[in-house]
Amino acid sequence: MAGSVAVMQPYVFPYVGYFSLVQACDSFVFFDDVNHRPRGWVHRNRILLGGREHLFTVPLAGASQNAWIVDTRLHDLAAFRRSFMSLLQQAYRRAPQRDAGMAYVEQVLAAESSTIAELGRRSVELACQRIGLERRFRCASQDFAGSRGIGRSERLMAITRALGGTRYVNSIGGRALYEPEAFDTQGLELAFVEPQLRPYAQTGGQAFVPGLSIIDLFMHLDTAEVRRQVAAYACIAAAAGPCSDGRRCEREDAADEAIDIAAEALA
Repeated sequence: MAGSVAVMQPYVFPYVGYFSLVQACDSFVFFDDVNHRPRGWVHRNRILLGGREHLFTVPLAGASQNAWIVDTRLHDLAAFRRSFMSLLQQAYRRAPQRDAGMAYVEQVLAAESSTIAELGRRSVELACQRIGLERRFRCASQDFAGSRGIGRSERLMAITRALGGTRYVNSIGGRALYEPEAFDTQGLELAFVEPQLRPYAQTGGQAFVPGLSIIDLFMHLDTAEVRRQVAAYACIAAAAGPCSDGRRCEREDAADEAIDIAAEALA
């Protein structure tokens, strides 16, 4: 039985706030049977290159906004693997945890994933394993296909109830999308996770660049510190204040990606 449930698209190498959402729940559902946004963040993210943020993109085969994420196929993953590993070697050649960071990325890309959903799930699950964050992971396309065709909030509530949950947890960027009263009538609490995005030392000597891919954290920080970064968040009840289980940390504005994630239509 899950006390709290989070549902999110399977992002490839997401930023630390994604993992804060994972930590804030008991069961995490990859929302892979919704439309893929070619200009969204499911297959893109940012690393640090020369002290500045650098956007990387996983190549897709015929990506379409009319196709589900689970059906969106990768294009020449082997070529991307070679070029991306070379880019990371260059970008993080002086990073203190480079070997550990490279090992993580190599492990993610080693599997012959065929879809962006598979690759995204693998990048999230393996990162969680590395920092000792154990959660129950499920896929909407496999486990909750029967709840398709209903409204956005209704489906999220249906998934939460199906898992025996009493609370649905969302990223802070989606706060304006949901009505607490609707969840309350179903006997569910609605809460939001707001990551702190604490600064840490990055190579390049420039000002701290927040909200980069989890890759950047693994390149610069040891496992224990990455876990502390993930744990730096506030869990805010929809009404106000901390969640009922007291999961609350210091608060600060979420990264732009959190807002972009929540803006994706979850429909």
